[in-house]
Amino acid sequence: MLQIGDGAELEVVRDPRTTLDPERIESMAGEMLALVRAGFGNEGFTERQVVAAGIDVPYGAFVHRAGELVGISSAELLVPEGLSAPVLYLGTAALAPRAQGHGFYHALLLARLAIGAVAGATYFTTRTQSPIVCRTLKDFRPYPFGPGSERHRAAALQIARALDGHGPRSPAHPGGQLFDHEPGVVRRAYDASLYSELPWSGDREIDGYIEAHLSVARGDALILVGSPTRAALDERCRRTLGFGFDDLMAHVAPVVGLSG
Repeated sequence: MLQIGDGAELEVVRDPRTTLDPERIESMAGEMLALVRAGFGNEGFTERQVVAAGIDVPYGAFVHRAGELVGISSAELLVPEGLSAPVLYLGTAALAPRAQGHGFYHALLLARLAIGAVAGATYFTTRTQSPIVCRTLKDFRPYPFGPGSERHRAAALQIARALDGHGPRSPAHPGGQLFDHEPGVVRRAYDASLYSELPWSGDREIDGYIEAHLSVARGDALILVGSPTRAALDERCRRTLGFGFDDLMAHVAPVVGLSG
């Protein structure tokens, strides 16, 4: 456990399904279901879905406060065909509404980026419908946002192919998903919006881009691809956690080392 302020602790686990005690997993499953439903404002999520997204994953990162689970996230290392180094996939992340606005999402993000750095990942990627997630990652200038993001366009195509099949597949495309390379959008990645009400970011570029290029109600999602500099990661880490990114990498390195 790593103290991250405001009475909270960050836990990073490799292969939670086999690492955590079965009784703890059973207890966490109920907490996770309530957390994800509240965080997305969507009562349609099932326990099976949230366990698949937070427990049956290569890496899990969790925030606990006062003994209560208030944040979950996951990560995976992909090796897309045509790319010479691993890619860090940022999977599902959710915070309990009462835990939002305390920097916990940034802590979960940094922990997973540290996993990628330790593992030698060249890029990070995520698939999302959320303008808030886009705003959080925008400082790293990911494709398709920001000047210079064009250099990630070629990698995005290979990454989109590697991501096909991750998460729930839409019945509209049982044979695979449709990636629209120009705007960076997976068409009908999900059956519908994951949110009862989309959380707009307040960033005019991001919100306008999503309105222009995605049909979230139809299930479209963006694929973001970025490669943050160590300086940017260190600045974000010091601002969020109060110590450097190298220190965070040292904390997660033993967990990554379990991969053999």
